[in-house]
Amino acid sequence: MKELAIDEIPKCIVFSPNGKLLFIGAGYEVIFWKFLEEDISQKFLTCDESIDNLVFSSNGRFLAIKSRSSITFYQIIDKKRIFKLYIPYAKWLAQITPCYIIAFSPDSKLLAIGDENGYVHLYKIKDGYIR
Repeated sequence: MKELAIDEIPKCIVFSPNGKLLFIGAGYEVIFWKFLEEDISQKFLTCDESIDNLVFSSNGRFLAIKSRSSITFYQIIDKKRIFKLYIPYAKWLAQITPCYIIAFSPDSKLLAIGDENGYVHLYKIKDGYIR
């Protein structure tokens, strides 16, 4: 058995699609752990808000980080922030409606987002951008 001690309580944990890395959301940080080969862990990045959920695209290229009011997408290879999405929101009220759950389609071309009003929104992803 292996263990990793971190400073904050982990709120979400996700394996990379290839199963070689474990990403942990704890407080405002995302930590990755190379548990198979080198048993190395380090901070992947720090976010503006506390992290609620982490989701990998099935192709392993992108990591979606959900906080209370946004979803931020990063390219894994260089930690580059692709975009930050403040959705879904009620257009008639011009305010953010917190989302609760996110998922990539198996081909990483669609993103599904469920909100607190009982709606599920589907978005197309092309070249790392929502269309």
